[in-house]
Amino acid sequence: HVMLGLAALSQPAFAQNVCASADEQAQMQAVKKAYLQRDIKVSASRELLQLIQKDEQCAERSEGVCNIDFDILFDSQDPPIFEEVKFTYQCRKNHVRVTILDKSPETEASERRTQLDFSMVSQHKQWRIDDVQYKSVPTDDDSSNTLRKILAQPII
Repeated sequence: HVMLGLAALSQPAFAQNVCASADEQAQMQAVKKAYLQRDIKVSASRELLQLIQKDEQCAERSEGVCNIDFDILFDSQDPPIFEEVKFTYQCRKNHVRVTILDKSPETEASERRTQLDFSMVSQHKQWRIDDVQYKSVPTDDDSSNTLRKILAQPII
């Protein structure tokens, strides 16, 4: 499964914007690295990493769930199988938008499309994920959650 997943991520389909500049390419690679390793922490900024680790420590202490009860990289309770997912990357200044098209048979409709906007920051000459904005597509709700907002919520 890992090799197929790596092949799928290394050959993304670029719909509108091909992340052309060197900075955009580096930002996109940081996001891809997180997906390849299925762990946002490998590309997270110092500050975001601290927030994630704090939530993980809370979950360990409580032997349950704190603020994060979903897969951060897929905005889902059950992340899809890589072979059934198509990734599209778009870039704009210090942001990488990932559109995930899940065609797995388990999805409610024939397919599920999710967009995540990664805010990027340069730390020690490396691009890092500093926040993630979640918004399922299509949606009638204009509001969106960000990973930092979710992590900042008081734990009950």
